[in-house]
Formats: sequence, C-alpha cells, structure tokens
Amino acid sequence: MLVALNRNGERIFSEKATKDEKYYCPICNMEMILKKGDVNRTHFAHKNNECKDKWHYDMSEWHINKQSYFDEIYQEVVIEKNGIKHRADILKDGIVIEFQHSPISAEEFKDRNEFYISAGYKVVWVFDLSKQMEEEQLYWDDYSSKENMMRWKYPLRILSQTNPPNRKNDILICITWDDIDDVDYENIYRIDWSTQEIYEDDLGRTIETGIPDYKKIIVSRPFYMEINMNLKQFFYSESQMIMDKLKREKIKYYIKKSGEKGLTRDAYVCPKNSEFGIEIFKKCMHCPYFYDYAKYGQAKFNCFCCYPTKINNN
Repeated sequence: MLVALNRNGERIFSEKATKDEKYYCPICNMEMILKKGDVNRTHFAHKNNECKDKWHYDMSEWHINKQSYFDEIYQEVVIEKNGIKHRADILKDGIVIEFQHSPISAEEFKDRNEFYISAGYKVVWVFDLSKQMEEEQLYWDDYSSKENMMRWKYPLRILSQTNPPNRKNDILICITWDDIDDVDYENIYRIDWSTQEIYEDDLGRTIETGIPDYKKIIVSRPFYMEINMNLKQFFYSESQMIMDKLKREKIKYYIKKSGEKGLTRDAYVCPKNSEFGIEIFKKCMHCPYFYDYAKYGQAKFNCFCCYPTKINNN
C-alpha cells in the first residue's frame, strides 16, 4: 500500500512518510508500519497483516509505475458503498482504472466490477500482456484485411465474464505490453471486438453464444499514458479519439484528398453547419486552404475539410 492516513486523517504517500509518525489504514483504520528498504519500494503494511479488505492488490513494480503516471490525488482512492470499502488503483473523471499485472481470480474480477458499477463508476481494466507478446501467444494478424486485428492463443478466461466488447459498456478491457527492448512506450489498446464462443447444435448448425472468447480481437488506436490524461477518452468512438488527438497536438486542419482512404464519415462533417463534403465550401469562411468559391468556382484543392475546421479558437 502506497497511501495511508496520518493522525489528522490526511492522505500521506509512503515516499513522504517518516518513521517517527503513526499511520493508519484508510479502509480498516488499523495502525500501519512504514517499510523502507534497498530492494522494494517504500510502502505501508499492516502490523498484523490483517485487513477487512480481502481483495488482493497488485503491488508489482510494473503496477506501481503505471499508477505513477497520474497525480497522487487520483492514486489508491478509497471508495465506499453500503459500508464496504475498497481502493481503486486510479479514480478520475468518474472512471476507475485497474492495472493488472499478476493473476486475478474470476470471483474477485466479478466482485470488483459489480462493486465499482454499483458505486456509480465505469471501469477500465488494463492487463499487462508483455509475456504473451514475447512468447507470441498474442500477435498481430498480418493476413487480416484489418490492420488492427490480433490473434490470442490463450486468452484470459476471466474475460468471458464480460459483455462483448463495445464502447457502450460500463466495463472496458484494455491491453498493454512492453517492447522487445524492455522500453515501455506506455501504449494501451482498447479491445473493441472479439470473436464469440461457438458450438454445434443437434442439427449440426453452428451457433454463436454471444460470449466473447477473445481468440481474435480488434483493438483501437493506442492511448498514450500521460500525466492527468482524460480518462473519458477510453470511451470515445474512433472519430472522437482522432479529434481528441488533433486538439491535444493543436492541429487546426486536416485535409483529405478526394478518393483517398481516410477516416470515418463523422470526421469530415463540418461543425459550423453540419454539412458534409464539397458543399460546405460554398458558404464556409473559416478555411484558408481554399480559394473563394464564388470568385473562382472551385476549391483550391480537390479535397474535403475535416472536422473540426478550426479548433480551440474561442
């Protein structure tokens, strides 16, 4: 545990704690001891190793590093519902992030999801699949027509308890891994689609159960871990993710040439008048890339204007 309470009930991080003070568990209020060493990171532990919270919390170095990408106020936040308390790895924007490096039981996985949702939060699970990638149990499907399709030889069984992955869920399954040179790029991919479990009925017909088996998955564009990142973006559509990237990188314009394979239709709808395609140039006065339509009779380039024509100018 990295966070405990001091005598005044204030949250204190282990790195800022001192040996001469007393600290208490934010869940059971029992006294904690501060452990400092040369091998393990400084942390708090119960004196008697007992706590009312029976969840098993991942305290690996990988897990702690992921948490550290967020401000301290969002880390190890205690959530209470009907007198029951648990701590979330990250709580921000009404969304809980659970980083999972070590195995977790199906029972606890189900219990965590039900607890967080009943408390009014959405949940994003981020599983570390570095080992699976290294052993080629998870790999990109180079023969698929879809660039973002992967194959997974031995998917985590607990994931079959979730609904088929889509952006309307209150629970999202995401995956991440370190590259082969042990350089962590902090890319996180949301699973947007999965194959379903199938069986043959008595008539020999193939029946899809609707239960995801994750043997083939389609993943989103990567999310990049950054301090105080907006957690709502995990639930964005593909177009929203693109627009969010444009805003963050302060790109005011994106041009798509006619006939060029590009983004989804939503990305090319003008927010000024909700129109699509070349018609917007007849009345749009916001884009300097084009000649005056009335004067020259055509746009400077044969292309579409991508939403948003201008960003953050207010």
